[in-house]
Amino acid sequence: MSRLQPVYLWRSVAFAVALCAVTHPAAAAQESTSVNEAEQHIAAEDAKAALITLKNAIRKSPQDPVIRVEIATRYFRLGDAASAEREARAARDLKGAEADYLPVLLDAMLARNEFKETYDLIEPGDRNPVLESKVRTALGTAAVRLGYDARAEALLREAIKLDPSVVAPRIQLARFLSGTRPEEAVGVIDEAIAANPKSTELLQVKGDMLWSRGDANGALQLFGEALEIDPDYQLARIGRANVNVARGEFAAADEDLDPILRATPDNFMANYLRGLEYVKRQNYTGADKIFHTIAANFTAFPYGYYVQGATKFALGQFGPAESILRDYLKHFPTDPNATRLIAQAALRQHGAPRAIDYLKPLADNSPPDAATLNLLGNAYMADGKPQAALQQFEKAAALDPENAAIKARAAVAEISSGQVGPGLAKLEEVFSGEAGALVAGPALVLAELRAGHVDKAAEVAKLLIKRDHGNLLYQILLGEVRVAQRDYAGAEAAFHAVLSRNPDFTEATRDWPSSMRRLGAPTTPSESTAMFSRRNQLIRWPFSVSRASRSLRGNGRKRLTCSTAPAQPLAPFQRKNSRSKSLI
Repeated sequence: MSRLQPVYLWRSVAFAVALCAVTHPAAAAQESTSVNEAEQHIAAEDAKAALITLKNAIRKSPQDPVIRVEIATRYFRLGDAASAEREARAARDLKGAEADYLPVLLDAMLARNEFKETYDLIEPGDRNPVLESKVRTALGTAAVRLGYDARAEALLREAIKLDPSVVAPRIQLARFLSGTRPEEAVGVIDEAIAANPKSTELLQVKGDMLWSRGDANGALQLFGEALEIDPDYQLARIGRANVNVARGEFAAADEDLDPILRATPDNFMANYLRGLEYVKRQNYTGADKIFHTIAANFTAFPYGYYVQGATKFALGQFGPAESILRDYLKHFPTDPNATRLIAQAALRQHGAPRAIDYLKPLADNSPPDAATLNLLGNAYMADGKPQAALQQFEKAAALDPENAAIKARAAVAEISSGQVGPGLAKLEEVFSGEAGALVAGPALVLAELRAGHVDKAAEVAKLLIKRDHGNLLYQILLGEVRVAQRDYAGAEAAFHAVLSRNPDFTEATRDWPSSMRRLGAPTTPSESTAMFSRRNQLIRWPFSVSRASRSLRGNGRKRLTCSTAPAQPLAPFQRKNSRSKSLI
């Protein structure tokens, strides 16, 4: 989260008034009223009113660099880094004192992620130690983001040496070291805390570091200590809420988020964490509304694109999910979780070629990954390329040899590529395993029917029904088998069992009589025969099992088991991003 209240090094307005009187005596009397009013507003922390007053002053003295610096300061405190940078650069162009304009200029440029520009703007020099420490802290921060690791560490250590009392370079150095030398990072922060035991910022930063290493209890303790010193310190409340949301302690998280959102309804990180809380509670509609409101900030916090896209996916809004995940992948193009999720979104829209385009670079250029290869195989199957799918499934099975679902998909691909005998044998082998019925059973029923092995299909269907009599997908498969056996009464009973549990299925196709006649069945117009007509749309070889499963999910009804596992778009995100990334 951007810190909008850094430790400024420029002078107060009172000092600026004195300086203005020395450097611009002719204008001093004329401007005294505006500047004094500005001082009163600042004392009352009314930055907007102060900004208006200072703008009035600059109209009278447009060449005054001191007022430009103060305007830049107000803009930065209001979160308008672009305007702050513009005014600070104007002060520099007007030959203002470097000690006045440089701190706010550097802060504004870093806030806008202008790291290369900051690094190239100025060289370390022989300045006042306090100012030079600020300069080297900014340059070191930019160097970290540019990947100039050795230079970054050197600059930050020099900044600490120049001004041992300042905490900013210690914080930046600790964050820099935390990724590769975590113990040393903690040591840097501990030294700073020893010198500044009442610094809420240092306690909060150490709490973030402990949380990023998985020490939730240690993090909560430090956030609590910071809040004992300053109960209104929002960053500590945000940090504590972040941990509690990740742990599922929602009531505790709300105790921190509620007062922040009452005081500052537009607080980005508080809203973001509330959205994550809703996601974990599976209130996807509520989460989606929040993410829509704060999405404009995701350009600076791109992790938000992932969770927003995953929320859209969970709501079944696959088109928007795909579009939003593209924005995320612009920032993190090799993220495997996001790549797999956007591919699944494409598949749900019958966009198998797009899914292949998303997955193939990841499969080709990254270390072999069973989940990616498996999904790429599914995409090839959906695109009507079983041979290519079989290659991916075989690679995935080699990486995860105990995964029955991958073996089942490989067998289906083998059958679809024309190798019916070997494929059926492998599918039957998977079905006979301990976990095989769940992942291979539905596909095996269809495969046996397709091969003309009606009795074998009936045997498998009976075993599935025996395993879970209430499973609606199994009932549809049993009806399919009964039709193949010309047992129309049995088929009608099976389809009626589904219809009685799912009234929505009364929406059948209008050509049920002709469908039944083609199969030699009676054509009495009943809900059951309408259901039978509907079954022709649901059960199609080879991957419509998952579509049938999705179609049968009702409000609050039991989720059906099928060979194609449903996507879990938010699971990897919640673990990966619930810690330090939520507080960047």
